[in-house]
Amino acid sequence: CVFSWIISNRWLAVRLEFIGNMIVFCSSLMMVIYRNTLSGDTVGFVLSNALNITQTLNWLVRMTSEIETNIVAVERINEYIHVENEAPWVYCIRGLRQTVGPAK
Repeated sequence: CVFSWIISNRWLAVRLEFIGNMIVFCSSLMMVIYRNTLSGDTVGFVLSNALNITQTLNWLVRMTSEIETNIVAVERINEYIHVENEAPWVYCIRGLRQTVGPAK
């Protein structure tokens, strides 16, 4: 179970880093294409935000998956609350009827 969690975590990290790097690359490419019309402060602001989007995207996806995992535990508890109790085990020994189960 731990191995599959580590593998899926690495898979997610690689995909998120790729998406973030593509955002930074595309914004950098646009800055180079429009270098004559953009000022230095605008270029710095856009690149700074593009780098922050990568971290924010990574955090957002991880927190969403963590919340979803925790919600599954709450759903299971809710299902167990509404499960019908089993009948006690009953068996006969020499004509005496006894119930097997926790003593009350």
